[in-house]
Amino acid sequence: MKDVVMERLDKGIMEKFAVIWNLAYVAMLFSWVAYLVEDYGFQIRSLINSLVFISRFSRLKGVSSRG
Repeated sequence: MKDVVMERLDKGIMEKFAVIWNLAYVAMLFSWVAYLVEDYGFQIRSLINSLVFISRFSRLKGVSSRG
């Protein structure tokens, strides 16, 4: 009987530990993303803007060559 109770307690503690571990992992990922955005936000924004510009330019170029 004591073994069953201890096994259930261990399982409950491990489940709680797993939940806490997952929350800590998610928080670490969010802080890492925030750090990257803070440090490289300008580069990321300029890269996205240049990609948008290239896609628009190629689309316009494709339309003008068809017409």
